[in-house]
Amino acid sequence: MEQLLIIEDDIGLNQGLSKALKADSRQIVSCRNLKTAKEQLLCGSASLILLDINLPDGSGLDLLQEIKEKTPDIPVILLTANDTDMDIVDGLERGAVFNKQAQQFLLRFAQFNLGISNTEHGTITISVISYEMFARIDISDTGAGIPESEQPKIFARFYRSKNAREQEGVGIGLYLARKIISGEGGYIKVTSVPGKGSTFSVFLPK
Repeated sequence: MEQLLIIEDDIGLNQGLSKALKADSRQIVSCRNLKTAKEQLLCGSASLILLDINLPDGSGLDLLQEIKEKTPDIPVILLTANDTDMDIVDGLERGAVFNKQAQQFLLRFAQFNLGISNTEHGTITISVISYEMFARIDISDTGAGIPESEQPKIFARFYRSKNAREQEGVGIGLYLARKIISGEGGYIKVTSVPGKGSTFSVFLPK
């Protein structure tokens, strides 16, 4: 069974991630500070780590460096509100890079958060198109669709449309998907027609 370690001090975000990524084949372990995370790393083997930079007892970047020195094969995805070039460069230099396992996680995460939660009885189609310089992943559903007025808002943290408020969730799926994709040098966009469905297109450089 794979183990996903979430290190995030924001209670709402931590709980939302744990709930969204829960699966029968996956053990979710959540920590809210460096001390607890280090203890967990000593007694468990994580398959993937989601790591916040700003933690109450220190910097996640220091823990990232320790992880990469001791277990370099474990992929680490940084979760942070810091968008400065220095944070990005520092994280990359310490080993927060995407490998195949992290990309597979992204696809599973996108499949859950971009389609299934809004398509109760419809269908979801995922396709990959390869171009010379980049790849495009389209996740299309036949759900309720998204009004044009809401489309610029859906990638905001904790945003939930009126149609989604009766369903489970905390409104972080699209926010995190965009953060992860941006960290890989790509971007995500949506096209949608109310009553007919939506297509989320992820563009990633090769």
